[in-house]
Amino acid sequence: MDIASILLGLALFILVGLFVFKPFITEVAPQKRLSAKQELIIRKEMLIDDLRALEFDHETGKMPDAMFAFQREALVKETAAVLKQIDSPDEQVDAGRVDSAIEAAIARAKKGKTAVSNKTFCAKCGKKVDSNDKFCTKCGHRQ
Repeated sequence: MDIASILLGLALFILVGLFVFKPFITEVAPQKRLSAKQELIIRKEMLIDDLRALEFDHETGKMPDAMFAFQREALVKETAAVLKQIDSPDEQVDAGRVDSAIEAAIARAKKGKTAVSNKTFCAKCGKKVDSNDKFCTKCGHRQ
């Protein structure tokens, strides 16, 4: 073997070794801790997403009405408590204002949904189809 090929192989071995062991050699930067308000805002967004998913499941028929009402009420109460903490941790907040803020947030979140809000009907069979579908899923009629 040629000395150049041995040195090239050794250099390649060292580079691969450094690349593989870099996570073990470098120091991990400490994670920046979120403030209490930031954590509450993240929690609020998660609850609103849960409400959106719950309503979607109910609209698609995956969840019975009784279970939907029970779970929605619990999520709305928890979201109201989080919003109350975000808005004014020291003061009492009017419950009607909190409920209307939750409902407004849900309405804003629903506007972003395309799968449920953009429904049209097939001209041939009358089945609900998305407005961006080119063909009906039931009869195959071109939309």
